[in-house]
Order: sequence, then C-alpha cells, then structure tokens
Amino acid sequence: MDTIVFGGESDTLKTYVCDEPSLRISPSIRSKAFKREDTMLYKVAQVIESLAQKIVQENAGDEVVLTAAEKDLLTKSSIPILKLISLNAGLKGHGVKYTAEDYAESLAFDYTVGYLDSLIGFIYQALSNLEYVQIEGEVIKNFKTEIRNIKKMLFNERIKAFDRLNTLLSVKERTRQIEKMVMISFA
Repeated sequence: MDTIVFGGESDTLKTYVCDEPSLRISPSIRSKAFKREDTMLYKVAQVIESLAQKIVQENAGDEVVLTAAEKDLLTKSSIPILKLISLNAGLKGHGVKYTAEDYAESLAFDYTVGYLDSLIGFIYQALSNLEYVQIEGEVIKNFKTEIRNIKKMLFNERIKAFDRLNTLLSVKERTRQIEKMVMISFA
C-alpha cells in the first residue's frame, strides 16, 4: 500500500494485466514502476490545489465545475476536504500556514484505504452469493473470515491516519499560537 500512496523511483508493484482489456481474458502478472506522478499522494495534492483554486474562484463570483477526479475524491474520502481547503483559503494572510501538503498524505492514505475497502466489500458480497449456492462452503467461510480481518485492519489504519492528521494540525496550531505570543511579547 505504501507503494501506491507514496511510490518511489525504485518501487514496483505487481499488477494483473489482461491481453484483452474489455474481455478480461488471460490475465498475467506484470511489474509496474511507481514514479512520483503515479502515486496517490501526488494525484491527491493536485486535486487539492485545483479545489483550492476553484473555491477562491467561486468566492469571487465565478461559476466552477468540478472534474471527475475532484468529485471522486470528495465523495470517497471520509476527511472533510472542502472544509479544510475553505478554512485554509479563508485564513490565508492571517497567520495560518496550512498547505495542501499538510493533509495531502492523510487524504491520499484515506482515499486509498477507502478504495481498497470498497473492493474488498465487493469481493465479500460476491463470495456471499457464491457461498449461498455451494454445498461445501468451508473454504469460502475461511476466506470471508480473512476478508473481515483485512477490513478491520484497514479501519484501524484509517484511524491511525486520522490521528496523524489531527496531531499535525494540532502542532501547527500550537506553533502558530506560540509565534503569536512571542510577537506580542516583543512588540
């Protein structure tokens, strides 16, 4: 998962590739190098910057249209992205120095975990349907138990990401307060 979120020049990920993409025939495993531009972190940071520009444009009275990537990130993330971006845009120049990088990592991780969770949910539902028509379903039951454990792990990782984001924003806010106190003390 780190390769998908953060990438790196030497990072590779094994993926399934079909010889006929529309028919999904003869899948084979291939290694894909993940460069910075391929990572979720890069893509999320780009979307955040675009959303920030659109919020400023909308506040200036312009009509804006969200791209498919922007809509997708807004609907799949459990972090209030628009609120964070709006607050950042509204408070610029007032001593608040949050940037997209401050929360892009948490958003990228949250989005990736959410995407994986939805895929696992889809697989779980398909297995449940298959289990219903199977006479001997012990293998499916065991696999479903493993899927439930993976979903719990993903949930715990998402909570950890929220904790990291909260810590980061708290430290930045506390630093801003200290800077303000120091400036007032020496003024």
